[in-house]
Amino acid sequence: MLQERVPRQPEDPEFSYVWPLSQARAAVTELLAGLDAGGPDAGDASAVEEAHAALIRAQEHYWYPEGGSTGVPGYTAATNSEQGANGDFFDDDNDWIALLEIEQHLLTDGAAGDLERAVELLELLRSGEATDPGLPSPGGIWWTQADWNDDRNTVSTVPAAKLALRVHQLTGDAAALEDALRWLDWTRGALLSPEGLFWDNVKLDGTIDRTFWAYNQGVPLATEALAHEITGDRVHRDRALDLVAAIEEHFSPLEEGGPLDEQPLQFTAILLAGMLHAEALLGARVGGRRTVQAVAERLWRTRRDPATDLVTGSRETDVGTHLLDQAGLARILALATLPRRAWRHLS
Repeated sequence: MLQERVPRQPEDPEFSYVWPLSQARAAVTELLAGLDAGGPDAGDASAVEEAHAALIRAQEHYWYPEGGSTGVPGYTAATNSEQGANGDFFDDDNDWIALLEIEQHLLTDGAAGDLERAVELLELLRSGEATDPGLPSPGGIWWTQADWNDDRNTVSTVPAAKLALRVHQLTGDAAALEDALRWLDWTRGALLSPEGLFWDNVKLDGTIDRTFWAYNQGVPLATEALAHEITGDRVHRDRALDLVAAIEEHFSPLEEGGPLDEQPLQFTAILLAGMLHAEALLGARVGGRRTVQAVAERLWRTRRDPATDLVTGSRETDVGTHLLDQAGLARILALATLPRRAWRHLS
């Protein structure tokens, strides 16, 4: 199990929430892929392999087979040694886990990664689709099943679309392709800004949170590229390339101290994974490789404590280093080790 931050604080939960755990697992999965492909020599990889196995075991402590408010099984936000899996169901948490299972399945030629669990989680996400035609911008996937929030988000809907495309690709599920394209179209209709970037969410009263988060651009970019690969429809290619231009314009990713450097590291890591995936499918115009290398090199210089290898200037906490920041840094460095042939498998 992992903890939320170092040093641990009295108010911290016993174990980390499942969202930072999933990002730590992504970092270790991609580091192993880089090592297996002949990436930079890190010596004996057995410790990394043991950490990877431990994270997979840890993840299952959040599994709640009874299901949440929709009755479909999934991963809860929290777990502890007294209650077991508990807390709210977040659709984006389950998106990340499902996509990572498929990524690992693809990276290992089916030797690892739980494809059946990913398909099961697609059912959870289907159950989270808003179906009331009276809603403002009807459609989309709720961010959480919790009764304290009624947002439909880019980050709950587009990763679900990418998952559905992957399931269609691997199983031939025709309904999954229909779901994916519907969810993509909803997000473009409800949350695509005039600047060409995606806003965060639409609320129950129709108010839109117009924040531009990096991960809300990376997943749509890769998802449109994947939709182009699967359908052959050039509209998806054009949408992806338009999004690349908007990302470069707004985030200035090659600029040290620019807008991208103000984003949470875990969001930046998801953007960079999406750029590598899109470049694998659409070519060098995406600029994924040069961006990943530039960001990884400057973060190594500016955000890493050389004495501990922990992130400095943690954005998630005012004390110490948060797991989300550390996972984001580790994942960005792992992405920089990946050979081109692995990019098309990224989540």
